[in-house]
Amino acid sequence: MSLCRRRAARRHVPHRTAEHKCVVCKKLFPTPMRLEVHLATQHPRLLHHQVSALISSEVASRQRGYGLQPLRRAAYNITPFVQITALKGFVRTFRHTCTNQILSLGTYFGKFKSKIRNVIRESLTDLKTLKSQMSMKIQFKRFLCESASGDDIYEYQEKYVNSHMLVVMNSYTSLDRFMNLSAEKIEHTISVFEQYGSGWHFNLIMGCDTRIGKFKLFKAWDWMDVPFRLKSKRATINVRTKRNFCFKMAVFCALHKPRNPRKPSSYKKFEHLYNFKCVVDFPVSISSISRFEEANGIAINVFTEHSADGLWHVQISQFNYTSYRTVNLLLLTDAKTGATHYVTITDNDKLLGQRKFHRRKLCYNCLQRIRLCQQNCESETCERLCIFERHRIQCENHEFQKVKMPKRKNGETPTIEFTNFRHQIKVGYVVYADMECLLKPLSSPFSGSVGGKTEKKRYMCQLDFLMQL
Repeated sequence: MSLCRRRAARRHVPHRTAEHKCVVCKKLFPTPMRLEVHLATQHPRLLHHQVSALISSEVASRQRGYGLQPLRRAAYNITPFVQITALKGFVRTFRHTCTNQILSLGTYFGKFKSKIRNVIRESLTDLKTLKSQMSMKIQFKRFLCESASGDDIYEYQEKYVNSHMLVVMNSYTSLDRFMNLSAEKIEHTISVFEQYGSGWHFNLIMGCDTRIGKFKLFKAWDWMDVPFRLKSKRATINVRTKRNFCFKMAVFCALHKPRNPRKPSSYKKFEHLYNFKCVVDFPVSISSISRFEEANGIAINVFTEHSADGLWHVQISQFNYTSYRTVNLLLLTDAKTGATHYVTITDNDKLLGQRKFHRRKLCYNCLQRIRLCQQNCESETCERLCIFERHRIQCENHEFQKVKMPKRKNGETPTIEFTNFRHQIKVGYVVYADMECLLKPLSSPFSGSVGGKTEKKRYMCQLDFLMQL
């Protein structure tokens, strides 16, 4: 391939056709993962048996065209799997121990694949969306030597082979994807172990564990009202959005000031100024915000509010205190449904409960207002070395933290006490001194005794030191 063709191949972006259709709203998606996220976010109130009825009606209509009988709904029979629960049912393990010898992976999936699907379907009725992993207990053998009678002697090893932890959002397209990827991953791991495992070879399957845990989609949802304790501070603007565009409207509200900021139609004239194609899908997840920041030159900080701890961070931008424009958003969460909603923060001081800080600047890493050397100083190369810059350089070396002061209890002022009073006494000290001496040469050497063989050429001069403590 020539150089120009290689360069053209690098610039080429493959075009994906929309092949995966939603059975509820008939919308097309290019990848199955986007279809799964769409079903879990856009149609969360539809139960799985309702989606089953829609799919079954389509399958039945196709089968009638071929003269076939419609499929019946299978019962969720999980025998011979045994359920083991933990953490109040949010973590489950369904264990199967083989009673007969199964000598291949294909034989096991051909016999128990439907049972594994029923295990996940039963969990989906309770957890709605979940993460699952398949773990196969496999026995490997390795040749050691031949016995005196000529028989082969093997040693055996039991090993758990795990699949990837995958998200299952529905019992159809998402479950099919989980079964296919899990079987491929386990088969690939076995082949790699046989190739590089010092002579170990697959012998038989001893059992299987299907691990299931609750998975919660952390995405923004439909419009919801701001709690009264936050609304009374008058530090936020909640745009009355429809569908799932609360992130887009919250960003517009922070960067522009129309006549009616709570009306979504006031921001239509600003949509062409920003690139929202970099966002995977609406509603916008936290992981997609970094791509939006780089594409539009905007630093976005997302906070959440707790009744006990107050304002707390969810996403702190790495582009703060740069040429990027800063947008602060508040993420509201419904405790019952898990739905979330973005709201624009117009005044951080009011939301933090602080006043008279017009000559100070907010540090997003610790949510403290730090004094500036002068009123409008924001330069990093300030000759007076701003107090804020010194604080920011040291604070960014640590993770997000927040200072929480103690409050009065029963009208009493909080105090700090300790019981190790011996730590108040100064630490004792010990002085170690090594006294040395000097050897000075004599003016004329002499022998110590008559007829002696020792000749003295130097004499010892003692050194004295005085140390006052």
